[in-house]
Amino acid sequence: MTYTKSQAQAGRGSQLSIGSSPILVGEVKDVPLNRGKWDSVDVTNFESGSDSEMLVTIRKPGTVTFTGNRVSDDAGQMAVETAYQDGELMPFTLQLPKTAAQSSVGDTYSFNAYVLSYDFKDAVAAAIEFSIDLQMSGPCTLALGS
Repeated sequence: MTYTKSQAQAGRGSQLSIGSSPILVGEVKDVPLNRGKWDSVDVTNFESGSDSEMLVTIRKPGTVTFTGNRVSDDAGQMAVETAYQDGELMPFTLQLPKTAAQSSVGDTYSFNAYVLSYDFKDAVAAAIEFSIDLQMSGPCTLALGS
């Protein structure tokens, strides 16, 4: 097969939602999704030879810090604020835009998380922006779009 062009995808159109009846978190600008990391232990022994041996044990859930424009009456931002105040574990969904090969819906990442912090930055010559830290609990699953 001859290479014709990149299959890379722009993030424009992605949507982050909160809740079991998903509520869109409005005006999100950036969601670096850290899905977690496997822990490992060194099981090297006298018979291992000259190379260390490792054993994967358990995956630790990731963290997410997302940013956006603060909108005081946005239902999704208010739901995040409530989750922050209550310290409640909440479901989140990151819906990616459709690829050229998808006709119905883009890929979706789903996870449960605690809202650890909900901060904002106010400056004279800039939009008021929020920064929200999430701590995942359990897996972050991928559902491929169609």
